[in-house]
Amino acid sequence: MRPATLYLVIAVLLAACDATIAIETSGPPEPGFLCPAALTSGEIVRDVEHGLVLLHPNGRRERILWPNGYSSRLVGTHAVLLDTNHKVAASEGDRVRLRGAALADGRWLVCPPSGIEVLSTRQGQ
Repeated sequence: MRPATLYLVIAVLLAACDATIAIETSGPPEPGFLCPAALTSGEIVRDVEHGLVLLHPNGRRERILWPNGYSSRLVGTHAVLLDTNHKVAASEGDRVRLRGAALADGRWLVCPPSGIEVLSTRQGQ
């Protein structure tokens, strides 16, 4: 392999190791908004159409409307959910409890800022 080709392959691999994953987020909360105190739980998994979703024990996938300003990145081989300060709030494979409310369109609205509780990490890490 020529050096130029090798450098191109390495650059592509490095770019793939840290890529953005599109997730659905809410807009800024309205003044005086009080978030409901309902709870749901499951495992965070990647979804081709919706980024990160919640997998329930019965196999049902629930779309999540993450708080405004949250984002997700692919780090190595798994996705991480980043809060508004770009700190990891949860990772793909984590079992979480989400505080918020079920929306009429079937999505779950996560309450900011502390609506995500990690119950167990992926593979016990």
